[in-house]
Amino acid sequence: MGNVQRFNGWYRFNDTHCLEAGMDAFESGLGLAFDVLDWKRKDLKLSIKHTQVISAGAFEPTCEALEAMAAFARAGKVSATFELDGVERRFIKNGARRTAEGLPARHHRWDLLDAVLRDDTEAIFALVDEGADPKQLYGEFAAPLSKLAFEQGCLSCPAVLAGFGLEMEASLIFGAESADAVQTLVALGVDVNVADEGGKTALGAASSRGHIDVAEALLPSVKFISPVATITSPQF
Repeated sequence: MGNVQRFNGWYRFNDTHCLEAGMDAFESGLGLAFDVLDWKRKDLKLSIKHTQVISAGAFEPTCEALEAMAAFARAGKVSATFELDGVERRFIKNGARRTAEGLPARHHRWDLLDAVLRDDTEAIFALVDEGADPKQLYGEFAAPLSKLAFEQGCLSCPAVLAGFGLEMEASLIFGAESADAVQTLVALGVDVNVADEGGKTALGAASSRGHIDVAEALLPSVKFISPVATITSPQF
């Protein structure tokens, strides 16, 4: 049975090493009410504001994951509310951690994600030099960095990621929201002529959404031939 669950608050960490450990701890949770990618990061602060009707069984694992993350935080708290035949509310406070002593070696996974979502190409190069893997996947649906970048409208870092050998998925063209995004994808070799399982191409998808600028940007690369290649329907 579903119920309303609300999670609202923030944690601040002493340094990026502690933040990394906190994100790792939360990501290891199973059956959670929200995904690790739902956290909003600004410098050393992670914020969450999430409300969802979901299985009652998700509340306890989510609180446990929050407690695991909070153990690495220096300040802040998150309120967790469960509404079903009454209201249960918990406040999950920080662990007042002020040192990274004893933590595992850095892997820079979350710093790389942050750099991609900020479209910071200089930071991406620096983090890869320090050992971060640009081909790793993120979140419940195992999204590559290229997909997450385009969903945020970041158009500079995909070329950098491609330079590190990260392939641009053909399905990304279906989610293009601007002419610039189309031009970036075409320049990176994405085929605009692929079709989904229903036979619709990116041009058809853009036209049906009323995105005339996107459709016009696609036209020069469209091959009006049949049959066209097919791909699995993209998930956006």
